[in-house]
Amino acid sequence: MNEIFNRIIIASNNSHKVDEIKEILKDFPYEVVSLKEAGIDVEVEENGKTFIENARIKANAIVKLTGEAAWQMTQDLKFML
Repeated sequence: MNEIFNRIIIASNNSHKVDEIKEILKDFPYEVVSLKEAGIDVEVEENGKTFIENARIKANAIVKLTGEAAWQMTQDLKFML
């Protein structure tokens, strides 16, 4: 994929996780928004066997829904984009 994204949607409804990711990405040239800020009201079924699988499931669901970049973070600070 050679598209350039200007906005990243944080694939989480957890406000603490959203704040953490925004802090990590604050110096990068992207608009970083939560699901709520992007106008997305969806609950993605997290049916993976690990935190990483669930992060991937959630990020992929948001990418498919919006066509935009999505970011999710697991509890041990692994990232999915």
